[in-house]
Amino acid sequence: MGKISLIERQKVIVLHEEGYSQPQISSKTGYSMTAIREIIKKFRETGSLRNRKKSGRPPKLTKDDNKYLKTLSLRNRKKISTELAKDINTATGKNVSSSCIRRHLLKSGLRGCVAI
Repeated sequence: MGKISLIERQKVIVLHEEGYSQPQISSKTGYSMTAIREIIKKFRETGSLRNRKKSGRPPKLTKDDNKYLKTLSLRNRKKISTELAKDINTATGKNVSSSCIRRHLLKSGLRGCVAI
């Protein structure tokens, strides 16, 4: 069904505090029992209905590093990703793999074609 909006989650909590059971809340809102149970559980544990900050691995290259990488690649279009990785490693001091370089170049709109 997708994400439940903050307003809808607030409605669920209001109904719960008014004494409605989870099946009644489910039938009134149209959300599944599992979704209702999880909303109530999260509210009890955290006291908030907001989404938690998503975790994940931080990127190795900053926006400035990406700009530098793109200019390096455009300056010498025949350089391969391993050579670009070495250049980035010496310039920034960050140990970056060639696959990371290719991924960042793809995000910048540069494809891995050989310049003639």
